[in-house]
Amino acid sequence: MMNVLYRKNSKGFSLVELIVVIAVLAVLLAILIPSLSKARLQARVLVVNYELGQIGLALEAYETSNNNWPVTRSDCSSIEHIYSLPLELVKGGYITGTKKNRKTFISNVEDKFYIGHTYKYIAPGPLYDYSGTQLENQYLCISQNFPANTSDVLVKYTDRKTSPVKWVLFSLGPKYDTNQFRSRDWMGFPVDKGFPILQGSWYDKKSGKGILTRIKASSNQFYGTFQK
Repeated sequence: MMNVLYRKNSKGFSLVELIVVIAVLAVLLAILIPSLSKARLQARVLVVNYELGQIGLALEAYETSNNNWPVTRSDCSSIEHIYSLPLELVKGGYITGTKKNRKTFISNVEDKFYIGHTYKYIAPGPLYDYSGTQLENQYLCISQNFPANTSDVLVKYTDRKTSPVKWVLFSLGPKYDTNQFRSRDWMGFPVDKGFPILQGSWYDKKSGKGILTRIKASSNQFYGTFQK
């Protein structure tokens, strides 16, 4: 009877073999990580577009009960909170939030791309600060042939009765430069140049940046990045 002796290889992996394995893993990670990052980004974009849609429904419910939409809010002393979601929506229970003081209600519906801040809301017409003081009317500059937005001619609207856009909700979206909010030279969002209505500022999949929007038109149609 033949006895076969099996000898265990005590040397383990050689240095060359380890280097090859590490190199293969590095290549696989280089391929997978960008794909995973894009998938995560797209998931966040979908969530934000959905939440803007839900807030839009809250605005419509408010309008049904009050025959008008909430006013726009601005505050020079807290510029990064400019155009925060309407206090009226929180006070009326249309969206979640907290009561800061006797007059002020704060939404806790955060912008997924700007944590600690709400989504933004602009409507032509009355403009107030957060203490309740009325300021000059809020305006929107809208393409002459909205919603096609192919015309370079912008028309300034301060009256929601005549404006082709009743309100716009937007998220800052990915890669927005929020550092500019802390600059003394920052003059606010470029509303005078068609922001956030013109699609040039909207989210683009190729560049991976841009704002996310939902717009209510006077025709009762909705437009925005949820359609892209």
